[in-house]
This record gives sequence, C-alpha cells and structure tokens, in this order.
Amino acid sequence: MSPRKKRSKYLKVFTYLMGFILFYWVDQRFHIHDSFQSLLMGPLEKRFVAAVQEDLEKLDKAKSLHQGIKSLKEIQIFSSSSELRKMFQKYPLKIATRSDGKYKLEIFVDGIEEAGGTVIQYDLVEISSGNTVWELGRTFPHKLPF
Repeated sequence: MSPRKKRSKYLKVFTYLMGFILFYWVDQRFHIHDSFQSLLMGPLEKRFVAAVQEDLEKLDKAKSLHQGIKSLKEIQIFSSSSELRKMFQKYPLKIATRSDGKYKLEIFVDGIEEAGGTVIQYDLVEISSGNTVWELGRTFPHKLPF
C-alpha cells in the first residue's frame, strides 16, 4: 500500500472518530438524544404526551390559546381511565404555572374505541368565578393500549 493511500485511510478513520466524538459531545451537552428518543423510540405513552406537548406549542405559536394560559395556577387531568391519568402523572406536560395565577387548566382525556384515537378537551377556568373562559377539543390518532 502506498504511503498516500495509507494516509488517506488513516485520515478517513480519524474523521469518523472525530465525528462520533463531536456527535456524542453535542448529544450530552444539549440532550438531543432525549428529545429524539421520546419522539421516535420512547414508549407509546411518552410519544403521545410529546405529541400533545408539541400540539400545545404549535397552538401557542399560532396565537390560538387564550392569554390566561400565561397565568396558570394549576393544571388538572381528568379521565375515565386511571391508566390515562397515570400516564400524564408519569410524563407530565411542560406547562408553566405560577403561584399568583388566575386560571386553572382542566384537561379531560379519553380514548375513542370505535375509531381508535384519543380525544382531549382543554378548559381554561377562571379561579375566582369558576367560569370557563376558553375551551378547545382535539383528537389525536394515537391508539393507546388502554
């Protein structure tokens, strides 16, 4: 093997090694692996909660959420299924709450047996009056195992 080919071979191995080290460092530094795994390779329940979280973020960007979402004191999850309630306890939504918030977000989750999928109803309730000031229903195609 000529010295030029030998050097090229070593350079190729070195480049792959440096690429792997860089990828590992970025993954560890910015936790890319966690996001990727939760969306593509995590348990079905975790992927579902990630899809709900992503949907809420898209609604917020599109300014489709009530302004009271920025002033939440509490979030309550309701479901006829104890498994669905446990799922949201195990993988909670990342929604900021404040101790001086004026609203609570009630989330009702239920599976659709006939069509397969899950329905979510969001209700934003003003704590002082108990009035629902905003509501939104969403259907997700995720068929959960319970």
